[in-house]
Amino acid sequence: MTKRRWIVLASLLAVGVCLTLAVLALLPPRARVTKANYDRIEEGMTREQVEKLLGGRGDEWIGRNVIVWFNDWDHAKVFICFDDRDRVVEKTWEPPLTFLERLYDWLGL
Repeated sequence: MTKRRWIVLASLLAVGVCLTLAVLALLPPRARVTKANYDRIEEGMTREQVEKLLGGRGDEWIGRNVIVWFNDWDHAKVFICFDDRDRVVEKTWEPPLTFLERLYDWLGL
């Protein structure tokens, strides 16, 4: 191979690596608030078990008994109602926004 072909090949490889890294950087982070994790939550689970499953503490929604976990990127939400012993009594799933809904949200429409 000539020197010029090596330079072209190295340049194409570098561009390919850069494009791959750019695409990976633009992908949303792996969400912990998913339908699959929501389905794993059962009545009677402790708050600690739910926090471990959903990746940390949620935000208090209505007082101390209702906590919400959500994804910033797609706005999927899980609402969990706890009793006085910090056990799950009720749960609600709010599905993620569709692509168009996320676009409208981003545009502020």
